[in-house]
Amino acid sequence: MAWSVGDQINGTNEPGGFEIFEVSNPTKPVRVGGYRSRAPVNAIRAVGHHVYLATELGTTFSNESGVLEIINVSNAAHPVRTGGIPTARRATGIRVAGNFAYVAERIASADAYPTLCALEIFDVSTPTNPIRVGTLDTIGTFTSFDVSGRYVYLADGVTDLQVIDVSDPGNPRRVGVYQSDTANNLCGFEPGGPANHVQVLGSLAYSYGDNGLHVLDVSDPAHPISINDSFCFPIYGLQVSKRYAFAM
Repeated sequence: MAWSVGDQINGTNEPGGFEIFEVSNPTKPVRVGGYRSRAPVNAIRAVGHHVYLATELGTTFSNESGVLEIINVSNAAHPVRTGGIPTARRATGIRVAGNFAYVAERIASADAYPTLCALEIFDVSTPTNPIRVGTLDTIGTFTSFDVSGRYVYLADGVTDLQVIDVSDPGNPRRVGVYQSDTANNLCGFEPGGPANHVQVLGSLAYSYGDNGLHVLDVSDPAHPISINDSFCFPIYGLQVSKRYAFAM
């Protein structure tokens, strides 16, 4: 997977880092640099001159830990690690908004022990010294999430959507939940499992998985409302851009 940063793309090269490509000429991408991490990289996010990595260190008898790594890519040919902080569990996903990084964490056996998953929030205003400021244990295995404004929207394989208020990063609070009503929707999510991916654009959340796509109105985050659930084929990846949704 890859994210563009100006005229460059940063892509994961699991395990152990990412590559940077110059894409100012889309017909001829050119590799200009790369970074090697000490641990497998599960997710990457690029914001400004920094790349944020969610990594895992491995499993011990009592713990499965990870690291949030921060890489300075202002010189794309020579990325430099500027900061990092251990995570309580394997770091599997990351989003960055403003001065905060939001990290999804789980253990390998999370399907059997779903309470061992969490959202951790880090203050990254000083990239050389990230600080953990808040943690929220999730209901399920926490498979996907997105950040919009003061809210984090997450899919966990148990509910189709959870809405978390992070206006106080030190005290994240669950304020809304959407659970499919199988008696009144065309797809019937629950018999085959709830949605396990989510993307938010404006006041709409696109919640999707093995049993299709929900389009949810989240203009009132405490009360998500389904406004469309008619696309019932399995969707394993989705990117919505302007008037088009690209599904796989």
